[in-house]
Parts: sequence; structure tokens; C-alpha cells
Amino acid sequence: MRPFAEIVKDAELGNAKAQFELGKYYEYGRGVEKDMAKAEEWYWKAAKQNYWDAKEKLGGRWWLKGAEEGDAESQFMLARSYENGDGVELNLTKAFEWYLKAAEQGDTHAQLKVAKCYINGDGVERNKEKAIEWIQKAAELGNSNAQLKLGHYYEDGYSIEKNLEKAQEWYWKAAELGNYHAKIKLGLKWWTHAIEQGDVYAQYELGNCYKSGDGIPKDLEKAFECYRKAAEQGNKNAQYKLGICYETGDGVEKNLEKAEELYWKAANQGNVSAQIKLAEKWWQRKAKDGDAEAQYKLGICYKEGNGFEKDLKSAFEWFQKSAEQGNYEAQWELIECYENGKGVEKNEEKAVEWYRKLAENGDRSAQTKLGDCYKNGFGVEKNVEKAVEWYKKAVDKYNYEALFKLGECYEYGTGVEKNSEKAEEFYWKAAEQGSLEAEGKLGIKWQIKEAEEGNYGVQYHLGIAYEIGKGVEKNLEKAIEWYQKVLNRKFSARESKVYGWLKNDANKLYARATSKLGKCYEIGDGVEKNLEKAIELYRIAAERGNKFAQGCLERLGKTWEDK
Repeated sequence: MRPFAEIVKDAELGNAKAQFELGKYYEYGRGVEKDMAKAEEWYWKAAKQNYWDAKEKLGGRWWLKGAEEGDAESQFMLARSYENGDGVELNLTKAFEWYLKAAEQGDTHAQLKVAKCYINGDGVERNKEKAIEWIQKAAELGNSNAQLKLGHYYEDGYSIEKNLEKAQEWYWKAAELGNYHAKIKLGLKWWTHAIEQGDVYAQYELGNCYKSGDGIPKDLEKAFECYRKAAEQGNKNAQYKLGICYETGDGVEKNLEKAEELYWKAANQGNVSAQIKLAEKWWQRKAKDGDAEAQYKLGICYKEGNGFEKDLKSAFEWFQKSAEQGNYEAQWELIECYENGKGVEKNEEKAVEWYRKLAENGDRSAQTKLGDCYKNGFGVEKNVEKAVEWYKKAVDKYNYEALFKLGECYEYGTGVEKNSEKAEEFYWKAAEQGSLEAEGKLGIKWQIKEAEEGNYGVQYHLGIAYEIGKGVEKNLEKAIEWYQKVLNRKFSARESKVYGWLKNDANKLYARATSKLGKCYEIGDGVEKNLEKAIELYRIAAERGNKFAQGCLERLGKTWEDK
């Protein structure tokens, strides 16, 4: 993570990515006070520079602005938001209207969506003729999926007169634009045509079709021939598949030497599957040539036993070579080896040496770890003052782990004068950057803050805390208040699928807490006895299905349906 000051500087200079990142800092309160107005301000700046993630963050509000200004992409995205209930209330009629606006501007994806709406009757009356009109428009504008669909309709006579010549014509157009399904529809005619035009990849694809029987009869010998021809022309994927043929004997006599030779050719051109096939040999060759990344990856292979026998000693040796060349991941792996005696004799001093190298280069995690070493006397003489010094350096880098540990130092007076206010201040900073341990230290204070900022999951749990008196004084009225907030929240269609249970549970708990409060008013437990108030509360709970409240009303001669 880059330093906050650097992100601010870049954002102010107009860097869209930095503006988006700064928006996230303000939205989540990472190292700064949470401020949604400032977050949105930066998101808008990034979105105006066409930064996609910022547009997605602003959701319906951004798309609505662009859509109303006539931007076809925004109209399409707004329609999709209405179609899925994403950031706005699900509304198929509005979805169709905005798809139509984008379609009328020539957006072929929107034209296909309009056609789909007419076919399914989504937000508009079903009309197959209009659907085909829009598919035809998209096809004529060069959308290969529309061309494929139109080919299907002419072939099957779907709401259009059957015409096999026209079907073939549209399949050819789609295939020429690279549509794989159209190529399969045309079968050998397409592959032969493409190969005659010198398309090496078509030779490889035809091999795949012969191997799988996709669109043409399965024939392993013909698959082998296609792979051979494409491989001879340098196609790395064909070289790999040809290697498989020689390894398994599919369509050719088995020949493991030839298979390996082809794997090397493919691997040297960057075919990952071939590199995995060669595994140890591939990484060893690269590693021995001094490639630090390959040395690190070979170390991982030995550490985890990927592709060959697990060997922690060899893993350590390759991590060491890579680390000494400055590979960051290898340096951390080397520390783990020294700390835990994996593949090498345990050596705390060596682990600290590597922590120090990373820490002095500004690595905040290493600075925190070095602080831990001084705090616990791990590999160095115990020195709590130095521990605090390193935690403070890490804090400058907005490291929540260091913030939390510094909070602990102030809480317990480790290396600094005991100061509970300072401790809490650091816990708050750490919690705002995502430290669960700091949230635990702050307890109910943190939960209340999160709940007040609209976190409905916390609101739900805070309701439970007040209802049963967990970590806070029992207060049924406050419990009801927090449950009510969850019930009042409007979930989008997508959120409802995930969090629907939360509302159902909150409804039950709301009813339970209300019935308990009713009982308090009925018997005068902690409040002044008030039978009218008790009946009112029982009715609220009873109407939500609470059996206890229904029973209390019947006992008092008041059926819960009474108004």
C-alpha cells in the first residue's frame, strides 16, 4: 500500500486511480476521519476521467447523470442496474426504456437486450416480430452474437420464414468476426476456408474439434495432423497439444521423448500448461540461469511438493539465492525458514537480520515484526523502547497492526508511560483501518459507531447486545430501536438474496424484545407499571407473530387481532 500523502498528491494532480483510492480512504475511514461527502467528491472526479471502478462505485447516480445527458453507455448501464436491482430498485419497465434509448443510438448490446425484453415480455409486451427487427439491426451493425442468433432463426424458422441460405450467410459473417459458435455451425466448410486463407489458429481449432467431436465427427488421427501442421508453423498451443498426443498415444504412436521436446518448444513461447508439465526441469533451467523469480518459484515447488518430491532443504537454498537478488517474496519465505527451522537450522538472529533489511527499506510489515522482536527478545536483546520506536515508524505507513500494538504499549505501559487515553486513540485508528483486534478492544463503543454509520449487520448484533445485556447495560428500548433500523433498511434485489435472513431474524427479535418490554410494563419491572402500555407493546409483538405476546393478550382478555 502506498503512503497516504503520496496518494493525496497524485489525486490532486489529476491521477484518476489515485482519486478513486482517496475516495476509498474517506469512505472507509482508513487513516483519516470517515467522510462520505469527500469520498463521493473524489469518486466523481475519477469517474469524470472515465475511471470505471469509480463509475461502478457511484452506481445508478453516475449512470443516471450520463444517461440523461444522452450517453449511450450510461443508458445501457442504468438499464442493467434497473434490470438487476443493483443500487436502484428493480424495475423491468425502466430497464426496457433505458435499453431502448441506448439501442436507438446504435448500441448493439442494448439492441440485443431490447430484443430479449420483447421475447420474454420483460418490462414490455411480448412481440417476437419487434425482437427480430432489433436483432437484425444489431447484426447489420456487426454484432457477431446477433448475427449468430439471426442465423439460428433463419435455420429454424423462428418467427421468420425458414431460409437456409440466409442462415449460412449470417453464420459466415459471425464466424469472420471470430464467433466460435458460428464456426462450429459451419463446421468443416469454415475450417477449410480459414486454413486455405493461411489461418494457423484455425488449423489448431480444427484439431480441437476433431479431438472433442465438437461440430464434426471425432477423429484422433485427424486431430493429430491438424496439431502437427499448426505446431510446425510455430503455434505454441498446438505444440503443447501435439506433445499430449505423443505422451498419450492419441492418433499417433506413443513417444515420450518427442512429447517432452514439444513441451519445451511450447514452454519457451510462454505456454503455461507446458511449463507446468515440465515443472521441475523448467524452473531449474531458469533458476540456474540466475532468474530470481524462477528461483523463488522453484523454492515454492520444493516447499509444497508441486510437480515433484517435497524438499525443504532445497526450498531454503533457492529462497536464499532469490532473496539475495532482492526478490521480496523470497525474503519473507527465507525469514519463515530461519524462524521455524524449515530446511535449515533455526536461527532467530538471521531472521531478525532479514526483518531489519526489509524494515530499513520502509516495509511496514517488517517494521512491525522487528518491533515484536525487540518487545519479546526474539533474536535480539529485549528492548521495549526500541520496540515502540519501530512500531511508530510502521504507524507512519498507516499500518493497522502497528497501530494496534502501539495501543497495547500505551495500555500496559510497555516501553512508554501508561496512558489509557492514548491507547484508545491508537485502537480507534487501528479499528478504522480494519483491525478486528482493535475493534475487540473498543468493544461496544466501536459497535455503536459502526451501527450509527448504517452498518446493518452491527445494528442487528447491537440490538441483541442491548436485549440480553452483553457488554452493555440491558436496555430493551434500545434493543428495539436497533432492530427497527435493520427492518427500515431498503435492500436491493441482490442484497435481499444475501441478507434477507437478517431482516427475518430482526423481525423476530424485534417482536421478542417488544413482548419483553410489554411484560416489564405489565408487572412494573424497572419501569412504572402501565397496563395500557403493556397491551400496546404486546399487540405490536403479536402482530409480528410472537406467541408469548399473543398468549399474554389472551390472558388479559384481549385478542391480538383487536385494534
